[in-house]
Amino acid sequence: MEDLVGFVSIIIIVFGILQIILFFKLWGMTNDVRKLRKQVAPNYSKLEIIKCLVFENKAKAKEIVINNFIKKISDGDYAFSTLKQELEENLKKLNEEIPQRLKDINSTSEFYDLF
Repeated sequence: MEDLVGFVSIIIIVFGILQIILFFKLWGMTNDVRKLRKQVAPNYSKLEIIKCLVFENKAKAKEIVINNFIKKISDGDYAFSTLKQELEENLKKLNEEIPQRLKDINSTSEFYDLF
């Protein structure tokens, strides 16, 4: 009988340790919500730009494009030159020019030195 109690105790201890490990693994997986949201959530900004173009609000569409550029810079996931080129291409689609202050900037550090 004592052998059975000892065996069950070991099983319960192992099960408890595995539960604790599982808890911390799940916690670590859900810690960075921003990365999960980027991968799962759709890109609403493109839909907003289309909506602005339908309502002929080019100024608002330009603002959304520039806001996306600034957001991507703050995320730090992309090279500045790639983002600037993407901004220029998106603004050309809207028949708009890149603002002069952004045109003069060549790096992320210069961007942060604006203010």
